[in-house]
Amino acid sequence: DAKDYGIIDEVREPLHTAGLQWHGWALPDVKANAEEILRLAERQNRPRSLLIGLWGKWVSTVTQGRIVEALDYAQRLLDEGTRRGEIDLHILGHRGSMFSHFYLGNLRQAREHGDRALDLYDTSRAGRWIELVGNDVRTAVGVCTSQAIWMLGYPDLAAQMTDRKDADARRLGHPFDTGWALTWG
Repeated sequence: DAKDYGIIDEVREPLHTAGLQWHGWALPDVKANAEEILRLAERQNRPRSLLIGLWGKWVSTVTQGRIVEALDYAQRLLDEGTRRGEIDLHILGHRGSMFSHFYLGNLRQAREHGDRALDLYDTSRAGRWIELVGNDVRTAVGVCTSQAIWMLGYPDLAAQMTDRKDADARRLGHPFDTGWALTWG
């Protein structure tokens, strides 16, 4: 177990982050690495590793177009966050649920999860979430919410939300996050 613990910290988790940011979310090796992190995290009761494994499974699954299955991983993030009292699991569970519902066409449910994620959002933790998943939670919520609001028939409100999201991303200054914010929403 100590050997596996080192593998998670020293190899698997950095490999996962690099894979998400530079390799491609839907590729099989990203999924396989997330599965191994999840397997080891469950054996060792490690919330951070559990988050990385579950998030990796969610993002890999959703980007492969398996949206209903991805929603199960988002729900598991929420359930684990509630059970463990871990805000990181909980906020990313809402974020994953938001995007899953958005892609399923459940725009009101998507907005509800986005609102819950923003209720939990803490600017002082933004860097941690970017480190864990490759982009900012508030940026992600802004991307999805602005599109959902536009689709629901409120283009002026959607434009205001897009401007806020872009300004927030610029303030954080993370290159991927800023690029994503400026090209989506």
